[in-house]
Amino acid sequence: MTKDANQQIKEYFDALYPSALKEAELEAVLFMENLELQELEPYELALKLQYEIELLDNETAACKFKDYMYFVFNKALSYRTFSGHILFEIDSLEEEKARLLQAFLLSIKRSHLFTLYEKTEAQLPPFTFLDFLNSNRKVFCFNKQPSPVGITEEEYYKIKNWQIKKMVECVSLELMIFRDRFINEAGDSPIINDLIKSEIKQLAYIFKNGYQLSTTQFIEELLKLKVLAPNALPENLDEFHKTFFLTNNSGILPSFTPQFVKSTIENIQSGKISHPPISYCTFYKYYIWLTDV
Repeated sequence: MTKDANQQIKEYFDALYPSALKEAELEAVLFMENLELQELEPYELALKLQYEIELLDNETAACKFKDYMYFVFNKALSYRTFSGHILFEIDSLEEEKARLLQAFLLSIKRSHLFTLYEKTEAQLPPFTFLDFLNSNRKVFCFNKQPSPVGITEEEYYKIKNWQIKKMVECVSLELMIFRDRFINEAGDSPIINDLIKSEIKQLAYIFKNGYQLSTTQFIEELLKLKVLAPNALPENLDEFHKTFFLTNNSGILPSFTPQFVKSTIENIQSGKISHPPISYCTFYKYYIWLTDV
């Protein structure tokens, strides 16, 4: 690359960087306004923010150029990333501009969400395991901080351990039904090994590509599995698809309440698919079972 070309990249970036920051900030502010958070009580606000953070985490995971997200407010490091992609990956300036803008927007959205989330957590009253069991208040999330906020460590682990136990019970119940369905469908088939391989391949495709698919495409791929029938699907397919992959959570799951577990078990027993995140865990366990058959 000639000196003139390097200078061209530098001049282009010098003009792009402040405008990209401004555009990302304006879009992030509009994003926050569209969430309509003003009238929510603190615990409702915490739940809403937690949900939006998890959605953003999934969008971030799908972003191929995360380097920009770490250097949003460091012009020199952002330029180094930008010029490196142009020089060594032979990308066009416009292609790289789009990637930078996407990463800046994700990073600034995340900053706005976390700032408000931390302020909201500080306003929440103490929360106990009995509150959780008796549904005295909606559950809010603690895992965005290294230690629990608004709850003692003892109460926190009572809730977490209860959720783990119920998660295992629900997944085990649904997995048993999945196994029975597959055996009924394919148990006597002379090509059972081919059917197993086909089911494993389809599950692997869904795990790898499902989040990027449209809801219609995602449902079409799910229905190719032998363990699912059309009447097993939930009513809100968009919500099911959007939340299906939200499983990376090592703390308390805000939506995993006694009412949620009751509803999930009723769904499973009636032949319906379970609610996320249980459904994802069941499909994964089903995948493992098939590979071990």
